[in-house]
Amino acid sequence: MRKRIGPRSVDSSTGNGNGGPTRRILTRFRLALVALVAVPTVAVIVGMTGSASAASSFASCTTPYWYWGTRQCTTDAVATNSVSHSVKVTIYGCSGINYEVYDAANGFVVRRGTVPDGTRNSGFSFRINGLYGTYKGHIWDTCAHDRIEVSGW
Repeated sequence: MRKRIGPRSVDSSTGNGNGGPTRRILTRFRLALVALVAVPTVAVIVGMTGSASAASSFASCTTPYWYWGTRQCTTDAVATNSVSHSVKVTIYGCSGINYEVYDAANGFVVRRGTVPDGTRNSGFSFRINGLYGTYKGHIWDTCAHDRIEVSGW
């Protein structure tokens, strides 16, 4: 039998004011329920903000096999190397592919060109120095499965 005394109830079976074993079980259940809901929610929020705010040090994209129109792709943003302030770009594909590397923040193109003949298997690589921030690579007018890689390493 429970008696109400002030803000807490007293369990007559135990004589203490914590509500007995039933109340302890309910309190533990509520804490477990809060942890079950709160932890995944925080993880999702941190995951969403974390991935959008941090640029990686490597990104690539490959053009699709079937595509109506112009085959093209754009990499994700890549942070420049913090020591050399440069990015390395490698393009694997047909000769005549158009490419450009541009600032992800303002769209300013730092290099644009066409892949020369004879680089299909070995890849066409170059490094752009004197950069700060994040950059993206873009290729268009490509063959199927052509690829561009941008690296801040």
